[in-house]
Amino acid sequence: MTYVLQLHRLSMKGGTRDLMGAGAGSQRPEVVQSPIFSYILQLGQHLHLRPRERKLWPSSGAAIRAGLTSWALPPTDIERSMTNPRRVLFVSGEVSPFAKVSDLADLVRQLPEKMQESGEFEVRIMMPRYGTISERRNRLHEVIRLSGTEVQMGGQKETLKVKVASIPGIRLQVYFMDNKTYFKRKGVFSDKTGTKFDDNAERALFFGRASIETIKNLGWEPDIVHAFGTMSGLVPMLLRTEYASDPLFDDVKTVFTPCKSEVEAVFSSEEAAHFGVPTAEEAADMHVTELGIAYADLIAFPAGQQNGVADATEFPLSGDDLLDFARGMYEQVSNGVPA
Repeated sequence: MTYVLQLHRLSMKGGTRDLMGAGAGSQRPEVVQSPIFSYILQLGQHLHLRPRERKLWPSSGAAIRAGLTSWALPPTDIERSMTNPRRVLFVSGEVSPFAKVSDLADLVRQLPEKMQESGEFEVRIMMPRYGTISERRNRLHEVIRLSGTEVQMGGQKETLKVKVASIPGIRLQVYFMDNKTYFKRKGVFSDKTGTKFDDNAERALFFGRASIETIKNLGWEPDIVHAFGTMSGLVPMLLRTEYASDPLFDDVKTVFTPCKSEVEAVFSSEEAAHFGVPTAEEAADMHVTELGIAYADLIAFPAGQQNGVADATEFPLSGDDLLDFARGMYEQVSNGVPA
């Protein structure tokens, strides 16, 4: 983005002059003592504006004959990012106020808002549409052009519906991955009695594939994919293996934010092979969170939860510092610099 200040010619008594005070055909500009001229000149000096082109420097006859003088302010780093914002996809098993089982839900609610408002980032958010999420109360509606994708899960295909709703109070949309088999339940990771679902790893695989397929259908190329929590733990692995040859993700970088959880989400060797988990032998008997840590380009723990993982970083305790932290973190992972 380049800001340009243009001084146009004005008709004045005794001939035509531009705001630099030069009469048409004059070799040297004469100073016009006018409030407008003084204000613009002082503004240009205050902003340290430079001439857009040397040939249009105020004292030149070319500028006078052109009828205008231009100054241009060199774009700052923030201005460059606003003209070409960094695209960040958030994939999370929980987002406040739709679903919350840990503090990650609040983090995924606050961080994208601050990033979007800065103008430096373009954000998309994806999460499952659990049976606990009321479509009427949250005003979800189906996105027909994104629905109907068939996601391969072992020997069968699961149909995906995509729904969307805005986070209350802010202009930020969330895409919901909806499927009866995996998400039409009255619970996130467990039922009402607290009994953990025994297919949470399989659900995480479906959600990861569904989110990536939806991004492909959107045709939206992310610079960074940031996965949060157990339900999103397979996303970095899928991008590095199953979707590695897709040109949409050629340059994508991944960040993973794990959370302390007692959720059981582990594939047996038989399940890993059956559901076509990439690197099935490696994935067998590993928790989904461990796979996220193993495959992501950068690990960013929630505040106070760093557990000694090498080259990992940690979110700040204060929400006021989130945006600055995000800027540095995403710049770091984009440049391939270890934490």
